[in-house]
Amino acid sequence: MWPDLLPGLFLLLLPLVLLAGLVAAYARNRGMFVAVGLSRREMGLLAIGPFAAMLFDVPVFISRDYFLAMNIGGAVVPVVLSLHLLWKQQPSLPKTVVGVGMVALATFMVTRVTDLGVVASFPFYLLPSVLAALLALLLCSHRSLAAPAYGYAVATLGVLVGGDLFHLPEIFSQPFMGSLGGAGLYDMVYIAGLLTICLLLPVMSRDIKRLPFPASPVSLADRAAHAGDYTLARHHLVQAVQEAAKHTALLLHHPVNDLVHSLLGPVASHDFYLLRSKPVTSAQDMARARVTARLLLDALAKKERECYASSLQRTGAFLIDFVVLAPLALLLSLAAETHISSLFFVFLFSLQFLYFVILEYWTGTTLGKALLDLSVREADRTDLRFIASFTRNTIRFFDMLLGGYLVSLLLIALSPRKQRLGDMAAGSVVVKNI
Repeated sequence: MWPDLLPGLFLLLLPLVLLAGLVAAYARNRGMFVAVGLSRREMGLLAIGPFAAMLFDVPVFISRDYFLAMNIGGAVVPVVLSLHLLWKQQPSLPKTVVGVGMVALATFMVTRVTDLGVVASFPFYLLPSVLAALLALLLCSHRSLAAPAYGYAVATLGVLVGGDLFHLPEIFSQPFMGSLGGAGLYDMVYIAGLLTICLLLPVMSRDIKRLPFPASPVSLADRAAHAGDYTLARHHLVQAVQEAAKHTALLLHHPVNDLVHSLLGPVASHDFYLLRSKPVTSAQDMARARVTARLLLDALAKKERECYASSLQRTGAFLIDFVVLAPLALLLSLAAETHISSLFFVFLFSLQFLYFVILEYWTGTTLGKALLDLSVREADRTDLRFIASFTRNTIRFFDMLLGGYLVSLLLIALSPRKQRLGDMAAGSVVVKNI
């Protein structure tokens, strides 16, 4: 009995064990992860994205007897993340084409079309990952920061091409309804990239593994104070206040001269002057400087919080956008003339996903947000990058499933920057257009 159950049990546990190990490694060695391109956003997509969106599809082709879609968690997220990592780490195009082609060929050879879709038997579905990891080590080397990104991308794209696209003629030889990556977290497209990353990171060079994660000025101040260098510690505290004041001033469109005075008033400005100029020669002086810096930072954080949109404003904007999207989804489902009730929800969620991702990236807002004078920005007030828009709106599905946005509303009300889970992962904020 156990020999028959082992492959299924292995497949069930494989992605969960890989994700747990990857998250634990990220917590221990963030410097290496950031250096190879796996910062908080990318890790958010890897760890939460498939869970969040594995129940949702984006339609690609619809006919009376045919329905082909791309599962967001099992296909769209891995593909977008692969392209993003390739753009970020810039491995050469010939190496990328060769890698994708070889993995696609190997995947095509070990997969077959059944009534359940395109499948591969244990242990052959591990072959694309092993091959992609070997190609990354041979064509990039274990000393290259691009190796994990290259391995993940060629594994993911190779499996999609060889396992799904190459089999489309066979799939469409008879009526078909399904999605690429439809098994979500357990789909070969997703598992291949995840396993490749986990195979490559342990064998990266020692120099890469030891890369430090950039520390905040407050952390640097604590280290310097612990070492007895109080002058350096005070310098880092001053730097922390200056950076916080500059960030808050950007959010509020304040002038950049004498930031603390213009934001907090003359008393706070005088305290900051003492922090900058008063000698720190003992542990007691350092303790007083730390308290002064903390009070200034707390006051700036309170001032900054006024810039962010409230739960009520964000709820109103979302409802306006929903009123726009729901009739359009109904029209598309009626036009399809088949399975109208189920297609309505497919169109509604896929339209919502594309609408928010594209509009927030291109314009920084949506119709609902624009009417309420809100916009989405990076945490430093710069324009939203595509990967940030994609991340926050992929994890939106997870926010939606957590009590119908109730947890999100609670997070927005309580978090310092009024962020829901998707914002925290993407590093984005929703601000008032002051």
